[in-house]
Amino acid sequence: MIESRLRQAFARLPLLLAVTFDQDLSLADVEMQPCPGCDWSDEVYIDVDAEISALIAELKREGASELLRGRTFARTLQ
Repeated sequence: MIESRLRQAFARLPLLLAVTFDQDLSLADVEMQPCPGCDWSDEVYIDVDAEISALIAELKREGASELLRGRTFARTLQ
C-alpha cells in the first residue's frame, strides 16, 4: 500500500528526489532535482506540498501513517 502510493507521488512529481518525515509527520526535508542556475517556481513547491499532504491524509485514513514517521523515502537508492 505505502510503496505503491509513494511510487505514484514520485511519478506525479518528477523533480522530487526524496522526502523525510519527522515523528509528528511534518516534513523534515524535501530534496528536489538540482538545476544549476534555476529557481523552482512557487507552483512547483505548491505541487509538492499538495502531493505530500494528500499522501499523508490518505495514509492516515487507511491507518498506515505510522509507517511514515521518522523515515526518508527516495526515488532511487544510491
